[in-house]
Amino acid sequence: MLAQSLPVIPPAPKVHAKDLPTWRHLLTAQRNSIAIFPDYAFDVPFGRRTLLGVDAVLINDPEGVWHVLATNAANYFPAQKCED
Repeated sequence: MLAQSLPVIPPAPKVHAKDLPTWRHLLTAQRNSIAIFPDYAFDVPFGRRTLLGVDAVLINDPEGVWHVLATNAANYFPAQKCED
């Protein structure tokens, strides 16, 4: 046994400085959905991005999450389902 134990560093995806280009975003999302977020996404209470005509919203603020999921849920529409 080692006299001094090494620190445990959990695996984590690379954090990007800015939004990924659309093609890279799509490829990365297939492998790891956390890896698509840029550095600033972890610091802002609210973020928005349009990708292929679809608005994606990221809410980090607890009050904002409560507003969307509980208080005002009727005003937010779920994603459209594709029927075969």
